Amino acid sequence: MATPQSPTVRRRRLGHELRELRERAGLTLDEAAAQLEDISAAKISRIETAKVSVRPRDVEALLDVYGLHDTQRRANLVTLTRESRQRGWWEQFSDAMSPLQDLHIGLEAEAVSIRMFSTQVINGLLQTEAYAREVLKTIWTSDPPVRIERRVQFRMARQKILERQDGPQIRCILEEKVLDRPVGSYEILRAQLRRLVDLADLPNVTIRVLPHSIGAHPGIDGSFWIVDLAPPDPSVVYVEYRAGGAYMEHEEEVNLYSDIFMRLEDAAMTAEQSLELIRELWGK
Repeated sequence: MATPQSPTVRRRRLGHELRELRERAGLTLDEAAAQLEDISAAKISRIETAKVSVRPRDVEALLDVYGLHDTQRRANLVTLTRESRQRGWWEQFSDAMSPLQDLHIGLEAEAVSIRMFSTQVINGLLQTEAYAREVLKTIWTSDPPVRIERRVQFRMARQKILERQDGPQIRCILEEKVLDRPVGSYEILRAQLRRLVDLADLPNVTIRVLPHSIGAHPGIDGSFWIVDLAPPDPSVVYVEYRAGGAYMEHEEEVNLYSDIFMRLEDAAMTAEQSLELIRELWGK
């Protein structure tokens, strides 16, 4: 299965390119907008920060203002614009997504690696359907059953990236307490532990456990993801909470969380020790 192009990643790349061209031309947002008929400074800002899609003709107009005459680069940016306007597969689940989650899924869809640390429950990419259902019922208490099922379907659809031959490298660290927390029932938990063992057999998935005995640790303030994209796109840190999530991509922020993840890996059990513990808790 080929890697699907993520319009989210394309939109972000286009925004970075356009901002770089504007700054190289020595123009502020207001100065650029003053030379355009129907594009405001606010709209240029939203384009640059990938908050909105943009039409090819608007990109052409911006490139004229920025003085870009390189025919090939202009053609590449217009192609990038068209790709950024495509629909991602996840848009069919818009009714099941929390605010800003489309950005997270768009990045996830084109990741080359995902580093994740979980402190409360097993990460959604690794959950069984039954485990996911219990987690989502607990989080979205006011949702009717039909909405919960849509959220479950969406979560299961996301896991298809694990099956791709060119899927991302998954490096997951779980706090040990996550493995013995009965989500729904012990039967559901045991099935989930079995699922972890099966996933660990995949060549692109590594699961490690951070033991109770480690005490305080660098990730003690909560779960996070680091989504690594192919150059030139920057890595992105994602910290999720119930109403949405926070994204960080400045180099200092990514480096901070990368260092935290490295320290957690240093403190965690090896992959072999982790699987041995999971099998023991599973009862096999």
